[in-house]
Amino acid sequence: MKNILVVDDDHSIRTVLSAALNAHGYRVSVAENGVVALEILKKESIDLVVSDLIMPKITGLELLDMVKQQYPEIGF
Repeated sequence: MKNILVVDDDHSIRTVLSAALNAHGYRVSVAENGVVALEILKKESIDLVVSDLIMPKITGLELLDMVKQQYPEIGF
């Protein structure tokens, strides 16, 4: 089973994406911002990151750059 991390500052979008991905058999973790996402990445085995682009603290592009550098095996 693939593990997907959904990162979005909008609670309703996180909820809808998580439910849809769960319904298709994926294990989903959620984060409300890039800082929380990076903490999850340290603790969990993630195969794919789906991120909003415009978020406070760390933008989606900044987050994906960090993921690419620190976890090159993760898709996005």
